[in-house]
Amino acid sequence: MLFGVKSWRTFIKIFVALSSIWLLFAQQLVAQINRGGVKRDTTLNTVIADTLNQEKPDSIEVFELSYEEKYKSIRFTTSQEYFEHKNVDTLFDVEHQFDPINDPKLKYNNIGILGSPVYDMMPDYSSKLHFDLGFNQFKPYKINADSIEIYKVNAPYTKLIWRFGSKEQQFFKVLHANRIKEVLQFGISINRISGEGFYANQKVRNSGFSAYTDYDSKNKKYKLLTTFTSQAYVQEHNGGISEAYLGQIFSKELNTAGQLIATTQPHRRDIVNTNFSDLSGTSNSFGRNNGLNLAINQYFNFGKYFTETATDSTLIKRFVPQFRLKHKIAFEREDHVFEGKNESNYFFYPTELRYDANTYLDSIRTSKWINQLALIQTGKTANKNDALNLPFKSVLSLNYERITVKRLFADTLKFNNTWLAFSATDNLVESPLSFSIDAQYGIGANNYQSNKIFLKAKANYQLPQSFGKVGISITANSYNAALLYQNYDSNFYNWQNNFNATNANIASLNYSNQKYKLSINASRINFSNLPYFFYDALNPVNINTSNGNLYRIEINKAFKFGWLKMQHHLTFQTENNNDIDLPNWLYNGSFYYSGNWFKRALNFNTGFDVRYLSNFNLPYYNPVIGQFYYQGNVEYPLYPTFDFFINFKIQTAVLFFKVEYLNQNWFQRGYYTAVNYPAPDYTFRGGISWRFFD
Repeated sequence: MLFGVKSWRTFIKIFVALSSIWLLFAQQLVAQINRGGVKRDTTLNTVIADTLNQEKPDSIEVFELSYEEKYKSIRFTTSQEYFEHKNVDTLFDVEHQFDPINDPKLKYNNIGILGSPVYDMMPDYSSKLHFDLGFNQFKPYKINADSIEIYKVNAPYTKLIWRFGSKEQQFFKVLHANRIKEVLQFGISINRISGEGFYANQKVRNSGFSAYTDYDSKNKKYKLLTTFTSQAYVQEHNGGISEAYLGQIFSKELNTAGQLIATTQPHRRDIVNTNFSDLSGTSNSFGRNNGLNLAINQYFNFGKYFTETATDSTLIKRFVPQFRLKHKIAFEREDHVFEGKNESNYFFYPTELRYDANTYLDSIRTSKWINQLALIQTGKTANKNDALNLPFKSVLSLNYERITVKRLFADTLKFNNTWLAFSATDNLVESPLSFSIDAQYGIGANNYQSNKIFLKAKANYQLPQSFGKVGISITANSYNAALLYQNYDSNFYNWQNNFNATNANIASLNYSNQKYKLSINASRINFSNLPYFFYDALNPVNINTSNGNLYRIEINKAFKFGWLKMQHHLTFQTENNNDIDLPNWLYNGSFYYSGNWFKRALNFNTGFDVRYLSNFNLPYYNPVIGQFYYQGNVEYPLYPTFDFFINFKIQTAVLFFKVEYLNQNWFQRGYYTAVNYPAPDYTFRGGISWRFFD
């Protein structure tokens, strides 16, 4: 079977029929649009990356920074459909929040230090219809091939980032973008995260690399975009500490009176016993997660020319692409390896190994070939003398994945996965109504996501400016869960499940007001047949499914009183299900002074970040399969943590210094982020980010 259907002929017929219907509809729409009915984008001549300008081949305006210094044009995009470039980010207020754990927009918790495995504290349980193996413990740190920043430059652009901290924690990144003549752009990015950790055997070494080339023919009718990403994660596993902090921290078991147990802990964290340490204090357990992605995207543009009169009366011929035919072929590979040599400890090990009793080793490799054929309606058209915006832009695509899952000892598995996808977004900048639609449907009788759906629709309406904006969002989702829940056969574990499709339906209402810097979002998430791991002391792996509702309200508010700024992100959530445990309250806030000194030569801010999670049942972490387990027996006490920071911006260089967990010992000696995994101690960090525009 090809693409989940019986023949290539059937496959081509499906795509041609759908494309023809959509093409005819779009052409009729173009015919009905006139200049009086469309609000023109006043920045059209400089924003559209595909517009051909004989005098300025890149067609990109020079932007002005806040302190009135102009640099050569630098823009970037993450869209591989419309290529609408935007200015590089010149803000620096949150420069010190480089770790996803500290980003108010990403509600993750980890098991110790920068770069270690994380879990989501605000999940929505929805998933699109791609194939997912299930190893997502490094998700915030992964480089996504579909979201690489593709730069459009007139001159070389380089960005250097270096962060450093206690216990040899470092984060390094270098990014460079350049062009060859006027038809070829290219860029590379290299990053590395490393740290020794506060406890024994807690090292992390995460490395990433990405590169792209972007070729545009001189007539703008053909585009070739190639992307490559590579990542390597090495995580030393200690299984968590085997002693609790001194203070009010739960031990693994309560005493008979239900009281908290306090134990004495050595002053040096790196000599505390860990669950994977042998008698010498050494752990020989490692996890390696490697991956690469290579994609080749071809675009064939179909559109119209129009003639524009420049300010000096010169006639300039421009090309506006109305449609793109895109073909993408990509190869992805992921390797997940666990190696343990500590035969005396079975904290997360089975009582006996299944295939090789002398080797605590297991690996699983996923290889995926991806094919996509898409018709893109760019939202642009042209008449004889001008370019116009259409009311919306859209993409219709047919997607295919061929997946091979190779296991170290067990048989190799092969899967097909084919789905249709459609997306549309509004394209009238001045209209009070904005909307987006994203729909997917799995086709083919023998595909992994056959007959499954993903549908998300959003609409927002701008009230009179002082009254803000209101909106609604609806998601209907049915999908087969990650393969890890369904089928796993390794040297450590074996299970075969046949779970019904997971369903996640989400309804959200939102309100925002730019004048008052306020946004409110209320949502209800209904889920059924949601698989999850749960902890049982007698069995290292248990999987169950859950049904229930999750209710959530989020409030974001910023204040400014002269030199004082405050940013607040408050979330309350509650579930009516005993199998899911999440913190009810989440808070991220910043209180800081912000000012410009020395005639705006120095931008400066300093203040405090505050983070808080309410008490909840922290999960267990199983390093063998990189998964977090629900446990409903012990609720862990948590409390606010404070960070002090200073940010400086001098021209294109930004420096920061911060002290994390400043309030250690104010309440108690420490707290946990997962069962047996303490949060890092009081620590110092600093860093520099420097942009070079030539």
